[in-house]
Amino acid sequence: MKTRIILLSGTPASGKTTVAKYLEREHGASLIDVGNVLYDHIKSKELLCNTRGSIGPNFLNHYSIDDIFNVLSSFVLENDTTVFDAIRFIRTFKQFAQWNKHITLWCVETDNQIRKRRRVTDLSQRGWNNIEIQKEWARYCLYDDYMELRRHADVIFNNNGTYNDLYSQVHDLSEKFFFGDSR
Repeated sequence: MKTRIILLSGTPASGKTTVAKYLEREHGASLIDVGNVLYDHIKSKELLCNTRGSIGPNFLNHYSIDDIFNVLSSFVLENDTTVFDAIRFIRTFKQFAQWNKHITLWCVETDNQIRKRRRVTDLSQRGWNNIEIQKEWARYCLYDDYMELRRHADVIFNNNGTYNDLYSQVHDLSEKFFFGDSR
């Protein structure tokens, strides 16, 4: 088996984690949450990082964008498939592409209104108040290099429907990715 890397990108709340967890559950892929990895790295250096939304900016205040690749690439296992949820910068994608020829970039897209409805529902269920939700949504509307990443995508999933609609798209592609045309 070869070492394969799936980089997931998409706007916040588009469904990247849903795709990543599907690949982990159905195909045994190793799932790496980029935000958690960077947060743990910042924390290990005793740097302040108050919220999930401040992880990226805080990391980049202390490190270069190249350091994102350096930290993430250490999690790739030989002879395994590693899924990175979520790649935000075109530079990180290009570094992975130069480093490993068995890489694929998958993007997940969702209409803004659907994303907002899903995120507001999620945060409301967690007990967030309306002011906190509006601040969080404003942060979610900002996005780094997504449009440039999208141009390099090997596939773009449409997540405007149900979970089953998304799972069907991911299933079809992942069967080809993991097993080729042998099934």
